[in-house]
Amino acid sequence: MNCCNCICPRPYRWGVVGPTGPMGPIGPTGPTGPTGPSGGLPGPTGPTGATGPTGPTGPIGATGLTGATGPIGPTGATGPIGPTGPIGETGPTGPTGATGPAGEGSTDLIANFYTDTAALGDTTAIPLGDIVNLSGGAINHTDGSTDIILSEVGNYLISYTSTGVRDTVGDLSLSVTNNGTVIPQSVSLTNVQTSTPTQLASSFIFNNTSATSTLNLINSSGAEATFSDVNFVIRLLNE
Repeated sequence: MNCCNCICPRPYRWGVVGPTGPMGPIGPTGPTGPTGPSGGLPGPTGPTGATGPTGPTGPIGATGLTGATGPIGPTGATGPIGPTGPIGETGPTGPTGATGPAGEGSTDLIANFYTDTAALGDTTAIPLGDIVNLSGGAINHTDGSTDIILSEVGNYLISYTSTGVRDTVGDLSLSVTNNGTVIPQSVSLTNVQTSTPTQLASSFIFNNTSATSTLNLINSSGAEATFSDVNFVIRLLNE
């Protein structure tokens, strides 16, 4: 029965608990909690990883200081001989030497000087001129001729000197011939460089066994050569 005009709630009466309802959906994840304290000791170092690729070459650094000079190396081999230089000017004439003692023999003497420069082919005779002294009849010569004629049998002392030059490297030689045959002991020979003035000289005794013999002073170099300052002396010796 209502005691008033208002509606009062009825008193609750507790009934039996019903079964549990189904689980509702999972709610959103809550924020991460603070980091917990570190665990135990660190574990062992892991194996080294593979080498990575080589990086690009860096820029060239500044040049370092110059090092000390090294020791001098061994001397190299001698180079080839250079070409012969030009012929120098002729030096002044030296003083005249003392007169030698008079030799034994006859007064038959011929001394010739050929001072002009001339190129002569091989085996060509040298003209002799400017006779200094000629006496007696055993030795005969015409000024400027290449021939010296011996007209007496006997021993003759023959000597000559000359300066020679050839245009190529090789032998430079003078010889005296008797009737076209070289007198072996008369040969003056030397090997020379190109255009190198060289002195030639010879002195020997020639035994003339013919009533008439023709002597010549020839170029026996085997090639053309130039001779100058030729001095040819011949004397008949007493028996």
